[in-house]
Amino acid sequence: MAAHYVEDLRSDPELEPLVAEGRMASKVIGTVSERFFYRRAVGPGWALAGDAGHHKDPILGWGIAEALVQAKQLAEAIETGGDAALERYWRLRDVDTLPRFRLGEERARPQPLSAVFPVVLKKARSLPGLHQTLFRETEYDVNPYALLPPAKVARWTLAAALRGRPGLVLDFFGQGRHVAGVQKELKERQRLLDAVAPN
Repeated sequence: MAAHYVEDLRSDPELEPLVAEGRMASKVIGTVSERFFYRRAVGPGWALAGDAGHHKDPILGWGIAEALVQAKQLAEAIETGGDAALERYWRLRDVDTLPRFRLGEERARPQPLSAVFPVVLKKARSLPGLHQTLFRETEYDVNPYALLPPAKVARWTLAAALRGRPGLVLDFFGQGRHVAGVQKELKERQRLLDAVAPN
């Protein structure tokens, strides 16, 4: 199993330089049949934070950070008091976590990433302000699906397609449908948050 794992890492042009000189530090450990979910976050006399209320694929490594953010938000809701404050905590949790929940699903699928991804990654490195935007994403200030301007991604994809990679266009539209679905779901969760009286 370990040999297949290393072989898979080395087959990725982005990861290969990182593992080429490396060695296994421990045995490979995996999980099977995990459930990823959202649960109602609050009820009469109880509230959930972290993985108890929302569990996503661990591939992105956001679990502990999100649990700490939710614990702080829940403490603030309890201090404010009242059902509205607790429901606002619940709805805010959903809005904050949904993009990463769907991104984790996407990244963990047992299939290669979209062929558009390396094209975009290569071009995006030269964007001014990208490092600041990426930092803001880690601080929950930016939706990970809104890191790059869609018009630029479309131009980069079209340029690569015209240089002999026409299959990128289908990948681009497939990814676009996925992102549109996430944004639609996020809009509905934002509507539920907005419907709760502010603190």
